[in-house]
Amino acid sequence: MINSESSVEGRLRHLMPSLSVYTEGRRYQECLELYNHALKKQSLVCARPRTEDEVSHLVQFCTKEKIPFAVRSGGHDFFGRSVVHEGILIDMRDMDTVSIEADRASARVGGGVIAGHLQETLNFHGLFTPTGQAKSVGYVSWACGGGYGFYVGTYGFGVDQILGARVVLAGGRVVDTNEDPELLWALRGAGAGTFGIVTELRVKVYAVPKLYAGFLAFPLAEAAAVMDRIEKLLEDNFPDEFSGDAIAVTPEMAPIPVAEPCFVLFWCWTSVSEDLAPAISFLEQTMQVGRVLVTSYTSRLRLG
Repeated sequence: MINSESSVEGRLRHLMPSLSVYTEGRRYQECLELYNHALKKQSLVCARPRTEDEVSHLVQFCTKEKIPFAVRSGGHDFFGRSVVHEGILIDMRDMDTVSIEADRASARVGGGVIAGHLQETLNFHGLFTPTGQAKSVGYVSWACGGGYGFYVGTYGFGVDQILGARVVLAGGRVVDTNEDPELLWALRGAGAGTFGIVTELRVKVYAVPKLYAGFLAFPLAEAAAVMDRIEKLLEDNFPDEFSGDAIAVTPEMAPIPVAEPCFVLFWCWTSVSEDLAPAISFLEQTMQVGRVLVTSYTSRLRLG
């Protein structure tokens, strides 16, 4: 078994001269940067494949040499499963292509595409697909894991967008779900990495909707009452176009300027008809559920 940084790096460079391999310096540290800064795992090597063939050879190499490996894109896994200590980190972020099909109804998304890059690329072509709240999240992991976001009422979850995939299995074999529909069924909701490394997703895309979105901040002391009133409001009328989230924060943590601890409601209305009158009416009802400290709202037709 290979157990030193230098020998692992040397063998990888010998087997795959075109592969980007890092063991120190800025690019290596970028591979280890995670959403959870408390984690201090150190991989022996960071490898950044650019092709499906390189991913396949990396998996075969790790299996043959009995070296543990992890796969990352956005690095948002709170438990640090996208980095492996004393093993090989396969950083997928160089596989970030987005290719739109001729019918403009679907797109091919590389296994390392980040959500913000995906939205910016699609938006340039007047297209859209659901992603999560944070633009730095890896899209494939988000979608395969279920894919909750602000657009679920209108379009469904991220997993509902998946039409097909290309996957590198544990032995290095590449499978397209067009030839293995059971694998597609398994991928949709199982999370990325459970059955193999996803090198490509084929997903639904749509015309860009009109959005009306922002924040409402209420005093933290009123959070329980605010939630009760919101629940009652949604029982009476829960529009498909509406979605939201909420956090309790101190002023220094808040996404908008506030002077006291507060309960922040993230509020989003997704309109395919571009008619925002129902959104404005529903927002006015939402603002009646408590004492609003701060509001921040905007409407956008394009997302870029």
